[in-house]
Amino acid sequence: EPVIIYGFDFIGKEIYHAIKKQVNVLFILDREHDNECYDNTAIYSLDNECINYITDKYGKIKLIISILSDEKNILRDTKNRINNIEYTSIYTVLAECRIKKDNEFRELKNKRTLSLLENILQNRKTELKYIVLVGTAYTELLSLLYLGDVKNTLFIMERYIAPEVNETMVQMNMYCLYEKTPVEYYDLTYVIADYARRYNIPVYGHDHMRLSRAFINNKIKVIEDGLANYDFKYSQNYNCYLDNGRQYFPFGYDEIVEKVVLTEQFDIPEQLLKKVEIIQPSKLWDELSYEKKIFMANIFGFPYEEVRERIKNKKCIILLTEPTISDGEKIKSCDEQIKMYRSILSNYSSSNIMIKPHPADIIDYSVYFKDKFILNRYFPIQMLDWFGLPVDRYIVMKESSCCNIFKGKYNVDIYDGEKLIGE
Repeated sequence: EPVIIYGFDFIGKEIYHAIKKQVNVLFILDREHDNECYDNTAIYSLDNECINYITDKYGKIKLIISILSDEKNILRDTKNRINNIEYTSIYTVLAECRIKKDNEFRELKNKRTLSLLENILQNRKTELKYIVLVGTAYTELLSLLYLGDVKNTLFIMERYIAPEVNETMVQMNMYCLYEKTPVEYYDLTYVIADYARRYNIPVYGHDHMRLSRAFINNKIKVIEDGLANYDFKYSQNYNCYLDNGRQYFPFGYDEIVEKVVLTEQFDIPEQLLKKVEIIQPSKLWDELSYEKKIFMANIFGFPYEEVRERIKNKKCIILLTEPTISDGEKIKSCDEQIKMYRSILSNYSSSNIMIKPHPADIIDYSVYFKDKFILNRYFPIQMLDWFGLPVDRYIVMKESSCCNIFKGKYNVDIYDGEKLIGE
């Protein structure tokens, strides 16, 4: 596959090394260099007579421009000089190379997603219906409820969602693109976003992730993430800037966003009143068939049948833990956390106590509470409520948003550290 790179700068060199083993780089073009050589590849200026001698041997040749500040003028001048070039974005070529050499999808047996991505790169029409950008299990659950049929939906997921969730979705033959490291698929998201605009495929989910940047011009239909959607200060303080230098206001507040899907767990901010759509997740859940509920429970590893059996005919208490990490930094030590929960649980005589770790709580509670049933940390806590399990009491910490979920429906004990402050 013949390719010409325009620009012998730092970015141009990085692109060259990223793609040289997967494509045929004919030569590098640059204003300041002519008849030079880099890594056994020729560098020419546009005036060099050798250019047409080389390019006339090929049909279409892909042109990559690394100097984005003058992209339009470079493309015009190069087309005037070389008739058979075809402009290709940096992101497209890098993404094509990634798909050719990356074994991740094959290792996960994610053949359906791999086939979709290959079709997107070739600009072929596909069965793709929706794209969902998510960084939390909660928003993923809301998107599943809101969209209904997600058979032909591509989920692009940040690493903050547990890898076990992604692996389960892959086994269920769902379209998934899951980043293991920060901005791992940044290049590929630009190609997918361009494809979505071309074929009018709507995009839902988070607009504050780095992986969301590529989709800003797709007018993301924002789905609730949490408190940040209900208070403009979080958007103002996020310091999100686009490539053109404009500040972007995430969590649905930016002017380019036309729809924000919220659950009304707090008052709707004035800035969102004209574009908000209110949904009732519990009502949408109740409308699902039992099979569909179990399907969603399985995605997040919620052991409904096992929990139901353990609760049957027994009073059950569930302790909901706090995060131990925030933005990758520890906010509480393991010893502090364990000491606090041992003290709290000493106030209860029930033999049927379960512990549900917070998704950002990395402690293995099975080591410290061998006589307690430990639920996995990955499933959204709302499932405990929506399945209608007869839980006798929830124990929560005062900072927890779970108070809003369970208060008024169940007995809820609220703690500030080891001190009970409310029921």
